[in-house]
Amino acid sequence: MAGARGRSHLARGAAILCFLSACPPTSLANPWQDAIGYSLLSERLSPTSLPTGDGIAVTQVEAPDGSGNYLAESGNNTFPAATASFTGKMFTAHSGSSAASGHANTVARFFFGNNTDPAQGVASIAPGITNISGYNASDYLTFFLGFGASPPATENGRIQNHAWITTSPGFFVNNQIQRFDFAIARDDFLAITGMNNGGTIPYHMVTGYNAIAIGRSDGGHSIGVTPSGVDGPGRIKPELVAPQNTTSWATGIVSSAAALLFQVANDEPALADANHADTIKAILLAGATKEEFPNWTRLQSRPLDTTYGAGELNINHSHTILTGGKQSPLPANANPTGWDRRTANPANPIVYHFTIPAGTIAEEFSAFLVWHRQLSFNSGTLTPSLANLDLVLKSATGTVIDSSHGSLHNLEHIHSRNLPPGAYRLEITADTAVPFALAWRSTCGPGPDLASKPNGNALDFTCSNLDPNATYQIMTSIDLITWTPAHTFSPANTTHTWTDPNSTGHCKFYSLHWTVPAAAP
Repeated sequence: MAGARGRSHLARGAAILCFLSACPPTSLANPWQDAIGYSLLSERLSPTSLPTGDGIAVTQVEAPDGSGNYLAESGNNTFPAATASFTGKMFTAHSGSSAASGHANTVARFFFGNNTDPAQGVASIAPGITNISGYNASDYLTFFLGFGASPPATENGRIQNHAWITTSPGFFVNNQIQRFDFAIARDDFLAITGMNNGGTIPYHMVTGYNAIAIGRSDGGHSIGVTPSGVDGPGRIKPELVAPQNTTSWATGIVSSAAALLFQVANDEPALADANHADTIKAILLAGATKEEFPNWTRLQSRPLDTTYGAGELNINHSHTILTGGKQSPLPANANPTGWDRRTANPANPIVYHFTIPAGTIAEEFSAFLVWHRQLSFNSGTLTPSLANLDLVLKSATGTVIDSSHGSLHNLEHIHSRNLPPGAYRLEITADTAVPFALAWRSTCGPGPDLASKPNGNALDFTCSNLDPNATYQIMTSIDLITWTPAHTFSPANTTHTWTDPNSTGHCKFYSLHWTVPAAAP
């Protein structure tokens, strides 16, 4: 965006099927609920309005352990849980009788376990989930996804959790991933899939288009793009990360967050149009935070960071987006935080007009556009079709501020910092009339800040809330009329420090100025 914004600071001169891991979870020592915004959500909502995943049916798919066990709880057919972690829950064993698998049990306790206190062991934020289906991963591929002329089985739940991988493609991987995407689009469920803990990008199930691939906030997952030879090579994975030391536990956390959002959308009639997998996916991604990752970057042609995807899960942000409500395109004036779901129009852009209020700055603006890869199924033959949608952020006068126009992914992402107050437009263009979900949030506040403290005869300055892509100047003045550049910098992350050694002997004022840039092509 053209033009500089400033904030003054006045100072006197002195002044193969395998588990994703069996490592112990970190929850005993790490308050991950704080990191994902759940503690803030709990503080913001009353206990009676805090969602728990109540009423949301889910499926857990697990690689069998050495004894063939795949369930979180021992049982067969449909049975009630017998252990304290899952009291009050009903399990359905789709792959036959099973004793409890340690890996499946821990994933499940993160996903829907009854304990909610991390200090007491593995915790879940969605203890209200009571209806769980379980599959052995091999049976899932064979009997749920199916083969030949038979279409995939029907998924009646809202979420599938896949904390397992394969590290070799296998002869049928492309057909299986296409069937996976077909089932997601047909049955409207959200699939959460885990990356490998290091190593190369796995084949199942993260290479799908319509799921969300999950990594770790410490970056200790497989990093890169979908490999050559698979359907849709070159796409960045993961799309989202969560703060655990294995991707398995991270998938459970993300699935639990999705359950909370599904419950809210299901319980609130005004939010009913959000009760779709593509919308919840967009809301989860738009809610993700970047400040944990100083080197997080995207390009206009590459919507995700190559390590952290959209960033770290934040259920508080995502809940705020969801409850911001369904928005409408022009001529309506949309909220600075909200979502919409409708069908793209190849003939004309769909435009959303929102305003950053006077006296504030959008310290962070994040928008995600998501759509499903569509597949037709005819007597066992799958024909995929990927629409091409673009997302553009403009000023009210039509000046392009930023855009996201990649061609490989079925999502686009705009992320900007320090948008000044005023009117803005989000525009969606498409080559096909395909359903899409759009979610966005504006975190408004005072913007970049300049603080100082004495250091002998010098002044130490700390600049915060910065945009790593912007250029900043600290200006000085002795009369508040004439300003002189004292320090010009492009920050490596969201903070920057500088010392003025010549701050004594007279009254001196300081001001921080900046320019908001567009993302790199």
